[in-house]
Amino acid sequence: MIIRRLEDKDIESLMHLVNITMREVNTETYPDELIEQWVDEQKEDYYREEAKDTHVYVIEKEGNLIASGGISKPVDGVSTLKLVYVHPDHGGEGLGRKIMETVLEDEYVKEADKIVGSALINAIRFYKKFGFRTKDDEYVFNEDGTIEIEKDVS
Repeated sequence: MIIRRLEDKDIESLMHLVNITMREVNTETYPDELIEQWVDEQKEDYYREEAKDTHVYVIEKEGNLIASGGISKPVDGVSTLKLVYVHPDHGGEGLGRKIMETVLEDEYVKEADKIVGSALINAIRFYKKFGFRTKDDEYVFNEDGTIEIEKDVS
């Protein structure tokens, strides 16, 4: 198992990881229509564009991507955390923690004063383990069903 930066050749595998995770992990928390909307928004061009200003990390095992997460280049001192995905077959193996530890050591975090992001309701507790809190310490849902999170890193 290796942790490495996303490469262009990984885009299709990353999309598969995100889609299967969204469909299998979130069905008890979010309606099917919303999950399918999220899945439909996953396009290769989106990931290629994101990768220009985002350091995306993946965990690869036996040639398959089984986890991912990333951090954007800071703008005005603020970086954006990209959602952490762990393949459902590998939940509970500590891969989310490994990805978060890697992301939080990235140079973009060191250049930032704050990290912001969006989290699914079932992942809030996970992000809190790494010092994130909900924006204004409230659970306010965005239109897309996510909740804003943030962490001061200055």
